Amino acid sequence: MGAGALVDEARGWARDLLRAETRGWGDRPQAMRRLARRLGVPWRAIEALLYRPPKSIGAEIYLALAQAARGEGEAADDLQRRSDEIGDAIAALRAELAELRQALAR
Repeated sequence: MGAGALVDEARGWARDLLRAETRGWGDRPQAMRRLARRLGVPWRAIEALLYRPPKSIGAEIYLALAQAARGEGEAADDLQRRSDEIGDAIAALRAELAELRQALAR
């Protein structure tokens, strides 16, 4: 994988992480600073990735973005798994409620 491909991959991670960090309209600059602080990288590196992609990227920035993106993905997977479990529990409760209503109707 060439340096350009690594920059493109890091740029995608930065874009996704910034989208998750942004709180609303007009918050992008502050969100960029919060994200950089959370990752431990200079906010100018995040800004450069998004607005004027460099020809290469430092390993520490790439690894910080990769780790954060992986963490966000795992958190989303956990959230989806939990949501599925809750959905299954609700379906089971509805089935029990229907059975109880039928028993009371007799």
